[in-house]
Amino acid sequence: MLRSSLTRGQRHLQPADTAFLQGRIDRDAWYPMDSFERLGLAILDEIVGHERDAIRLWGRGQVSTIIHFVPDLLAPGEPRDSVMRFGNFMGSLFDFPAITVDAVSDEDAAIVIDYGMSAPAEEAAAYQTMGFFEALVQEAGGAGLRAEFASASWLAPGRPTVLTLEWTRAPEVPAPTAPPRVLVVDDEPLVLAGLRRILERSAQVTCARSRREALAALEAGPFDVVIVDQELSEQATGLALLEEIAAHWPGTARILHTARMPESVPGDQARGVVHAVAVKPIELTELHRVIAQARRTARATLVSASGLRAAARP
Repeated sequence: MLRSSLTRGQRHLQPADTAFLQGRIDRDAWYPMDSFERLGLAILDEIVGHERDAIRLWGRGQVSTIIHFVPDLLAPGEPRDSVMRFGNFMGSLFDFPAITVDAVSDEDAAIVIDYGMSAPAEEAAAYQTMGFFEALVQEAGGAGLRAEFASASWLAPGRPTVLTLEWTRAPEVPAPTAPPRVLVVDDEPLVLAGLRRILERSAQVTCARSRREALAALEAGPFDVVIVDQELSEQATGLALLEEIAAHWPGTARILHTARMPESVPGDQARGVVHAVAVKPIELTELHRVIAQARRTARATLVSASGLRAAARP
């Protein structure tokens, strides 16, 4: 279905755009905004169907990937600094002010969004940006987040799009007195041995070589963190196992260990199945950072879920 959607989407494109689909992305290159807009509209029309929530969730799912490549973008415990850093980061990606942090304080921010595209494309980009900033503030420790558009260019041409964010500081979580319990799942003995060696100085490590062993260990748990390899030799993938763990052990921080990022990961992160991704090969410092990120995200997800349940009570 995806292939047929992409084929239909080509009616939105020009010959120059097709070259970008066929070639590899050069992270250091500059790409024409017109092509970017046409590609985005093709995706909106043929795949997403202009669903705002899906676009917003896509923006939320991008945060962990970007932080993986630019870890200094996140200031743990400091939403204000994180918003400012991302504003500066965006200035390096575009040669015009696509996103401008107009004002920011300890508990709110105002962000001007102007990609200079057509109304449908501008609306989609704005909702993607909203989702990204929501996840960024939560990753940095903001709680009780509220995001809305104070004005929208696609509704009132000539007026800027202004995104407002409000949050409160999350209560300080005391450092655990005991080392975290970590379950590592991989069917390669050498990988298991390597990860155990990396982690055992700062964590209680249990290893499992299959889905069955992993579920048995979790039944005997609890575990603070589970790290699952995507390429298990069984029929189940790592993502499928993480889906099971999310359903039965929602408080466990869930990390996908993979050399190749599956296409579904942003959606899995947005749904809370995956809290963080550890990209192979991974070093000690990076692995500790990913574990800390996953635990923060898991806590934030549980807090949000608890708030939703409380609000739903009569």
